[in-house]
Amino acid sequence: MFKIVSRKLFLVGLFFFGFPIFYYVKDIYFLYVLAKVVVPAFAAAFSIFLLVNRKRWDYFSIFLLFLWFYLTVMSTIQAWINFQQPFLIGLTAQTKLLPIFFYWCFLYLLYKFQPTEREVSRATSFLGWTALLVYYYFNLFVDPSSFNVQQSSVASYMRGLGFLFQFPLEIIYLTVFIYIHRYIHHKRLLTLFLTAPFLIFLAFYGNQRQQLIAFSTVIFFELINVSTKNAFLRLTQILLIASTFFVAIFGIAYISNPEKLYSLSVRSNTALQILDFFERNPISLFFGAGNLSPLNKILMRDIFSKSFYSADVGWLGLLFEFGLVGCILLVTLYIRMLKILKERSVFISAAKDLVVMYILLVLGTAIAYQIGMFTTILAVSVYLMQRHKSETQNEVRSKAQDQTQIESVASV
Repeated sequence: MFKIVSRKLFLVGLFFFGFPIFYYVKDIYFLYVLAKVVVPAFAAAFSIFLLVNRKRWDYFSIFLLFLWFYLTVMSTIQAWINFQQPFLIGLTAQTKLLPIFFYWCFLYLLYKFQPTEREVSRATSFLGWTALLVYYYFNLFVDPSSFNVQQSSVASYMRGLGFLFQFPLEIIYLTVFIYIHRYIHHKRLLTLFLTAPFLIFLAFYGNQRQQLIAFSTVIFFELINVSTKNAFLRLTQILLIASTFFVAIFGIAYISNPEKLYSLSVRSNTALQILDFFERNPISLFFGAGNLSPLNKILMRDIFSKSFYSADVGWLGLLFEFGLVGCILLVTLYIRMLKILKERSVFISAAKDLVVMYILLVLGTAIAYQIGMFTTILAVSVYLMQRHKSETQNEVRSKAQDQTQIESVASV
């Protein structure tokens, strides 16, 4: 009983810190420092210890280490060249890349706790439902006038955008993908109905326009290829496909709403300033311009404008920070992740859908800004694939032993 409870608590904690829930919540300073600095730093130190004691490194581990080293060092050098930021201070601007080390640290812990795929899916669903209920509660029962617009708050309200939370929508997307693949694998109608509260929320309260469209596209292509002889199941599939179009249409309508055009103007202004910078500094197109640390005396908004947010323009922002070489490395990471996530089990298929969704977001949020989330689900997926492989081998060995016993008895 103790082992089961400890595994469940471990899995909830793993996704809790693997996903960027408290990265910007300075109101709860202890959890902010824990999620932003302590856990990534511990994961980095522990992962290095594990890697140093390895007799043999796999190619993916070598690539991940090179990716982290190149992005961190090159962007820091470029910030020193372009903006005269001191090198050591510049390194602190790339703490967002430390969650790359979650991969080795979490993989080790997963092998220690040995959770099953069912437990992993349930832990993900628990956080997904928790996030959904929080979103519903605030949107239905809380007075918006009681909140300010500071992004560091746990919850804030902005006119036109609605309530903003630090609970990432990705945990909701992953939960829906899990339910979709449970249906695909087991043809249980209940799992399709469980997606309804999530889709209703995304259609009426979701404020991530491009994510909604990419999310709906992935679900559409997953369900359109599912065949079933049950007419009722087929009808339900068609209704769910139609509902994904409904969510996507609401996402497009959201863009055309005049109250929401401010965020688009911020992105367009940022994009124009980045393109202008590349025109004046063409070498930065290849190696990036770097990023400025909050500890630096001068920030990006002092150099460009108060509404300059490179993270809001997706791959163009990555091109600005890491250059063409860095973007090629990140694209390589996407491709490698798709090759690794090839097993068709429920959680691994759901994880692959989340990666595909982010590939579709070529103009939206890019992987470097969610690197901890992806290394977390990648570690879980690699662990589950190894577990499934081991279970299959044990099953084959057991059958072989049973067959040997039967033959020995028959010979007697």
